[in-house]
Amino acid sequence: MKKLFSILCLAAAGLWFGSCEQDHIDVIYHPSDVVAPVAGTLSGPDGGILTADGAPVVLTYTKADYGVPTNVNYSVYVDLASVASAKEAASVLPDISTMTRISAAVVSTDPATITIPQKDLNNVLLNLGVLPGEECTVRFFVVTNLANDKGTTVEGTEFYSDAVIAQFTPYNVEINDVDKFEHVWVIGDFNGWSFDNVDQYLYAYKGGSTYTGLIDFGEKAANGFKLTGAANWDNGNWGLDKAATAPEAEAASVQLINDGGSGDIKAYSKRFYMFEFDKTSLVLKKSWSADQVGIIGLNGDWDNDIVMEYNAYKHRFYADITVADATEMKLRADSDWTLNWGVDLANGGGNIPVEAGNYRVYVDFNNGEYTFDGKMYGQEEPTAPAGGDEPEPEPEVKIKAGLWSLIGNVNGNTDWTLDVYLTANENGLWVSPVTTLDGEFKLRWNNAWDINRGGAVTVGAASPVTNNGANMTVEKGDYAVVYDPKTETVTVLPANQGLGMVGDALANGWDKDTYHLLETSAGSNIYTTVAVLGEGGFKIRQDSAWDISYGGTFEAFGKPFTAVSENGENIKVEGTAGAPVLVTLNLNDQTITIDKLAAGRWGVVGQVNGSNWDSDVVMVADGTTFRSVPFVADGEFKIRKDGAWDDDRGGEFAAFDTAFSVTKGAGNIKNDALVGKSVYLVYDAAAETITVSEYK
Repeated sequence: MKKLFSILCLAAAGLWFGSCEQDHIDVIYHPSDVVAPVAGTLSGPDGGILTADGAPVVLTYTKADYGVPTNVNYSVYVDLASVASAKEAASVLPDISTMTRISAAVVSTDPATITIPQKDLNNVLLNLGVLPGEECTVRFFVVTNLANDKGTTVEGTEFYSDAVIAQFTPYNVEINDVDKFEHVWVIGDFNGWSFDNVDQYLYAYKGGSTYTGLIDFGEKAANGFKLTGAANWDNGNWGLDKAATAPEAEAASVQLINDGGSGDIKAYSKRFYMFEFDKTSLVLKKSWSADQVGIIGLNGDWDNDIVMEYNAYKHRFYADITVADATEMKLRADSDWTLNWGVDLANGGGNIPVEAGNYRVYVDFNNGEYTFDGKMYGQEEPTAPAGGDEPEPEPEVKIKAGLWSLIGNVNGNTDWTLDVYLTANENGLWVSPVTTLDGEFKLRWNNAWDINRGGAVTVGAASPVTNNGANMTVEKGDYAVVYDPKTETVTVLPANQGLGMVGDALANGWDKDTYHLLETSAGSNIYTTVAVLGEGGFKIRQDSAWDISYGGTFEAFGKPFTAVSENGENIKVEGTAGAPVLVTLNLNDQTITIDKLAAGRWGVVGQVNGSNWDSDVVMVADGTTFRSVPFVADGEFKIRKDGAWDDDRGGEFAAFDTAFSVTKGAGNIKNDALVGKSVYLVYDAAAETITVSEYK
């Protein structure tokens, strides 16, 4: 973590008019005597580039002084400001109603700090309309309020700090309600009383102190549950008052208390409950409950319910339906008309019209909407990632297009729902990270089964594979899988053989190698791999042992540095922030070169390296210029972004080493002079030109 950002100050403003005595505050304070909080330094990732698992952003501050001994709550609000108006933005008082309160851990003891998880800041920026990969300027304010003896914020007692201005770049990730709205945790026997298993919440959809949501307890509601304000017991521990009369069964509302000794809530015994919780009064209300929700009336059948499944992660009911002709339907609870929903999910509303087709019907009571999704018909429902108190963002390879992946019995997953993505190497091969395989697996393209590869494989040997071939099978172990689209072979390599990368900058740390380096061509003595680096260092070693290893001092991207074979320093690369890089070890001149891969995954696709428009040759980036690794041109080709055709470039080749204009959607790059040649190309995004050169 480095202190990277400048701080622009403004006069602290306490929005208060005259002194006041609050019912829930035991002292009288005078706003004119209040010393507002003062923001200090802000530290974050290099270059402000956010990552899913990066260290939190840390803001230091000086505590507010209300002049009286009282509880004080601290929070952080953010909004956007253009770089050009940063100074002006710092002098303008914040309007809390237009800003976003961000999740943060506050430490008010000295030194006073506020830590903001990068994933939470990332979600806020995406919700504010910032595009992934787009740098934006963010204002941070520390806001204080007086709090009553229960820790509840007293509205109208806020004071603001000075503004902190910093630049950040968000990454691409799926945004769910848990990422957009303040929420409280629901924890109980139904999720093992473990915050690691919590994926159901009540949300402040309209702001304020009211939180609502649907909870699926399975068969364990009666076993008890509680609410908390965070993924721990220290920020709100809301349960029943054991000294009070126990609520009656299926009570319409229950009074909770905030106390570590509060009792479990055991008044309910059905599966599904729509709750409303007032964080100020601590009253929990039951809006409705049911053991099942079903579709009725579809295709004229008003007697039999289609019972819907429930996805707690997405808090929505779902069912696949087939509709031959236009029809109508409704939704109802427990196969009874006492509780039913129609158009706009209105209770007792009119019949819902349905057009002919195959659909997955989604019903989201939290947001009061239903949808008919033809694309999801028959597909697997998304589920919460394993571990964590909230769903974590997906791995760095969020964009599925243009990628081969392993799927099957991989990394402990046995239900064929986990894709492990391969990356295109310099020599046209697709290489997996070190992966635990246990039995059957296959390769597939773009997370779909229309293009896949399988066949009998022998560990350590290049084995032929075909589209729709049989599942590949290996004994349990750690392997790197290499797919060669030119020869249509798959090679499964034991993780402890060959050159590999190891270190605390990698996923497996210093325990075992994370990536294999492969020879660019037989006898070349040049080895490469695509890797994702975090903070820390790494080395390259032979056969997972330290008899032969290489370190060195990285200087700049694209610049070779000496590969020191004895007592070399750990290789440390700053500025990668979880982005993929190309690592090349050249044993001919004993050098290591590290290149940035092209932002947005630009690649060459077409009749190249023996493939036929089904794999992309990797490109590396240098500002707005993107250079491909060498490839053999078998015929026509183009370049495209993210392995998809939404953004491509083509044009008319002129001659080697001569730039020619390219445009989106233009024709393929082709010329008889290219066929059979080993070439590389450079795309200048600023000038919109491509230059093709022979690789000699």
